Amino acid sequence: MDSAQMLEYFESHPPRNIAGFETMSVTFPDIRFDGHGEELNPAFWIKCKCGSDAHQIHGFKLIVEDGYIFLSPLEVECSKCSVRRGLLDTDVHGYDAELGHGSSTRRAEGEATHFRCANCSSVNFNTFVRFEYPQDLFDGSFDDTGKAKEDLYTWTTCVGRCTGCQGIWIVADFECA
Repeated sequence: MDSAQMLEYFESHPPRNIAGFETMSVTFPDIRFDGHGEELNPAFWIKCKCGSDAHQIHGFKLIVEDGYIFLSPLEVECSKCSVRRGLLDTDVHGYDAELGHGSSTRRAEGEATHFRCANCSSVNFNTFVRFEYPQDLFDGSFDDTGKAKEDLYTWTTCVGRCTGCQGIWIVADFECA
């Protein structure tokens, strides 16, 4: 299977952690992602089952030298119907967690808070999630794990586009392997 076929597979098989959402495959030509440098990086625009694409993103702030980063678990709350769904928990989702190796990233402490736009302080975003996959998932060595290939991503990034000012922000970026 070549890279284009592998990417097509992942674009048509979103991971289980976004199964509670309507999803649409998207590309981000102007965003540079962290990660392991793998070329398989499908991204999805998530929408609530009610049809709304506006969310409030909840996570846990960790104060760092130049601001803060958001830690897992992440949840999104629909700005229209107020349904709140889990988006990503690094203790449960991704390569290491799925294969029983534990979480490969620091996890939240404290109380969840809203992600805010750095330009206008809005808390409403269109939410996108990008996943990075290694090509060796298709070499047969993972077939006996009982895990779906789409759940074995090694890196993930949550991106928000502010519904107010249209600013685009990396909300959270997690290594998962």
